[in-house]
Amino acid sequence: MLFFDSTPVGRIFTRVSSDMSTMDFDLPSAISLSAAATTDVFIIIAVMASVTWPVLIVAIPTVIVAKYIQGYYLSSARELMRMNGTTKAPIVNFAAETSQGVVSIRAFKMMDMFFENYLKLVDTDARLFFHSNAATEWLVLRIETLQNLIILTAALLIVLLPGKHLPGFVGLSLSYALTLSSIQVIMTRWYCNLSNNIVSVERIRQFMHLPPEPPAIIEETKPPASWPSHGRIELEDLKVRYRPNTPLVLKGITCTFKEGTRVGVVGRTGSGKTTLISALFRLVEPENGRILIDGLDICSMGLKDLRTKLSIIPQEPTLFRGSVRTNLDPLGMYSDNEIWEAMEKCQLKATISRLPMLLDSSGNSKD
Repeated sequence: MLFFDSTPVGRIFTRVSSDMSTMDFDLPSAISLSAAATTDVFIIIAVMASVTWPVLIVAIPTVIVAKYIQGYYLSSARELMRMNGTTKAPIVNFAAETSQGVVSIRAFKMMDMFFENYLKLVDTDARLFFHSNAATEWLVLRIETLQNLIILTAALLIVLLPGKHLPGFVGLSLSYALTLSSIQVIMTRWYCNLSNNIVSVERIRQFMHLPPEPPAIIEETKPPASWPSHGRIELEDLKVRYRPNTPLVLKGITCTFKEGTRVGVVGRTGSGKTTLISALFRLVEPENGRILIDGLDICSMGLKDLRTKLSIIPQEPTLFRGSVRTNLDPLGMYSDNEIWEAMEKCQLKATISRLPMLLDSSGNSKD
């Protein structure tokens, strides 16, 4: 749960959409096409060498220089691709936040400002995309120059070197040589696309080795069925930080919330109010200290045993698709009478009673 709490939704969407699409579709195409183009280049050079073998004296150094230029390009291109990958998530986040707050945006007449901010995010993403294409064209220009040098050398050797060459072989060699430049460019483009798209695999691998949550049930420390019977909460030197090498959010808190009492926790933004609730539900694990509920350490029990015993009213409640009954009792643990009693305490009984299907009415009903 800490991963979803600390990772922006846009970043997750980018991984499971564009990065997965790149890995499933673009990478296989890049591998097959770059391999085919590489084979064609070596075949063309072999045909040229069979007619004028001295062309290898120029071809081999040219290939080495091309490889060096390509490596110089890739060191910058990969960074551009990584940066381009990070500029997509803010666009998705901004679009999601705008759609959720569109009523407030219109009420305060902030449409133009949000539109300008969206255009800035799109421009940032597009700028890196065009820089990547410009870097590729920089590489292609130099590769074409080197391959034209090989073609010129082959043509001069055919004319200047003594010996008898059959016209058919000469024509075959030159016709193959004329295609060398375009084939080499294709090979370079697809090989660079392959190298750049590997960045998507790197980003996906970051999500493949996330630390798992603790077990849902631990038989050795399973609490009694009646737990918690009183609701006494004790914090003992509780220290919490969200990630390693970051400052502590809760710094050694020791206090007791007595059973049967109502406690309010107040503080400025960032003081740790939400972190305290997160620690109770173990959305984030304490670095030090203990949390005891009725004398049992919640960090030693399974997450299911803990979370099924706690309840929370979120700041932004959500109605899920389904009936009123499934929203209030998704696990089917309570009778209709108990559900009606709960709604009466919340002053919702009269409203739900007016619905045509009562508890089976849609949770999204606007009646």
